Amino acid sequence: MTLWSRFRSWLRTTLGRSRMESDMDTELRFHIEAYAEDLARKGLSRQEAMRRARMEFGGIELAKEECREARGVTFLESLIQDVRFALRTLRKSPGFTAVAVLTLALGIGANSALFSVVNGVLLNPLPYPNPNQAVALASRTSDFPETSISYPNFVDYVRFNHTFTSLAAYRQTSFNLTGQGDAERVTVMQVSASFFPLLGVQPVRGRNFSSAEDELGGAPAVALSGGFWKTKFGSSPDIIGKALNLNGTDYTVVGVIPENFYFCCQTIDFRLSDVYVPIGTSRDPWMTDRGLAPGIRAIGRMKPGMTLAQARGDMDGVARSLAQEYPDADKDVGIAVTSLKEVMVRDIQAFLLVLLAAVGFVLVIACVNVAPARALDGSCARVRDSHGAGREPGARYPAAPHREHAACDRGRRTRAAGGIVGYERDATQLAASTASRQ
Repeated sequence: MTLWSRFRSWLRTTLGRSRMESDMDTELRFHIEAYAEDLARKGLSRQEAMRRARMEFGGIELAKEECREARGVTFLESLIQDVRFALRTLRKSPGFTAVAVLTLALGIGANSALFSVVNGVLLNPLPYPNPNQAVALASRTSDFPETSISYPNFVDYVRFNHTFTSLAAYRQTSFNLTGQGDAERVTVMQVSASFFPLLGVQPVRGRNFSSAEDELGGAPAVALSGGFWKTKFGSSPDIIGKALNLNGTDYTVVGVIPENFYFCCQTIDFRLSDVYVPIGTSRDPWMTDRGLAPGIRAIGRMKPGMTLAQARGDMDGVARSLAQEYPDADKDVGIAVTSLKEVMVRDIQAFLLVLLAAVGFVLVIACVNVAPARALDGSCARVRDSHGAGREPGARYPAAPHREHAACDRGRRTRAAGGIVGYERDATQLAASTASRQ
């Protein structure tokens, strides 16, 4: 019988419980009456024949219970009875119940909360389209496996690579914001115009940067983070087109980045950026000097079908070409290409795993503390029972003598396999069971 057939049979039996009970009762009574008729034909009176048939057939209710178990309909009843028994036991000891529930709730709650963080950060893919195609790029030297990139080198990465559909540079810094109440220092990320499109991020207000705004001499433009827009400007819908004075320069607000946007390959004191400005408009000396690398990193999106190994091989060729053309600045400088997911979780992976193990250990301690207390509570219950306090009626966990009588009932049934079992053997089993208890 297939699993589906078993499930359908169980469902029909469960939903048609009253009909099944009626059918079982009719079947069992038929067998008893048939056997009584056999005994009557042998000379016994009708009343005596029925009495002997009932005695030799055994417990009708036990036979019904075994039939229910064979059909799988007792599972739900057993579950309900287990729950009721557990609730009765806990209700008898409210102090123990409160301590146990609170202890386990703290342990389970801490584990669930931290696992949610670990699942979202370490186990789930990055919240970008096709995250397996996203990589991080950095310079590589003999002293540093990953270090900053000079901006002229990044421009050549874009020009000479053959494996990426898009590359974007980013750099974190901070600017002074004035003209919006008290002056304050805000966290700024300078990004290429391709940065947000590469990650599949669409502004909730306005637009992304244009390529013209990412060039030297381009119009100063700024995009606000969703959190900064909410706290500083009260989520004002009229923010687009307003001017923001950053480091003495008026920047026009062109867009608002979603509040849930997360990118932390490089942060300042673990603080996400407040605003974003195009990196190409900077007039700092590092924009044209290959010997300067002021904290610039890059991300890229590989072409469909490209592998990380192919991207690394392609960028190794670009690095050799730059070393030949600019030996003073790029000699012995390679290009590191790493999965973006690996870079983003690298600094917090070990911390989160250690923290998860710690709270897991706390849950184990909570369980170890609750188990002896429950055992002690059970010992006290047995002491009460020994002084005359009986079990609660209807409990699913009967004493040993009840199980022995149940075994005798099974032995007394005469129709288990179509044969007849003598009453004398049942009496012998009952006597042996009684003697073993004595």
